[in-house]
Amino acid sequence: MAAEDVVSRVWALAEPVAESLGMELVEVDFASGGGHAVLRLFIDKAGGPSVEDCKRMSREVEARMDAEDFLGTRYLLEVSSPGLDRPLRKPGDFRRYAGRRVRLRLRSPRGRPRNLSGTLLGIEGEVIALDAGEEGPQRISLGEIARARLEVDWEAEFRKPEKPAGGGPGPARKGGHGR
Repeated sequence: MAAEDVVSRVWALAEPVAESLGMELVEVDFASGGGHAVLRLFIDKAGGPSVEDCKRMSREVEARMDAEDFLGTRYLLEVSSPGLDRPLRKPGDFRRYAGRRVRLRLRSPRGRPRNLSGTLLGIEGEVIALDAGEEGPQRISLGEIARARLEVDWEAEFRKPEKPAGGGPGPARKGGHGR
């Protein structure tokens, strides 16, 4: 099965699981080669997912995939937080993160740079507004965006007070059983 087909099927299976657990499925990534398959799910929720959230998501998705002999091969299932530089995919993501800095990679630049960075001003319908600094204000349709991620101000992140141990998000890894 092609990687795109696996990703589509996993989205359809995992998104309702995430919602039932009070989380959002942010991204699905699948890679295979050399007899190994790795399926990565990125989840989020208000305050960020805990390690326990990742474990619960992993157990639920793995049980459903194995019941359907989903991949027909062994796989490694990884579930984690999308990180500070999380991807933006859905219109709601662009709405939620208005005012934040983002990095975009465009499919077909059409007279503008392929890679843009700036402050996300918002979204109207299927078109985002981006203050791209020297490039000036940009209006970009979601269909033109190949990839979008939040930009992280690492200096500001390092100045933040530390969180108490044990409550932060992190990966939960679990091997799938496949057949």
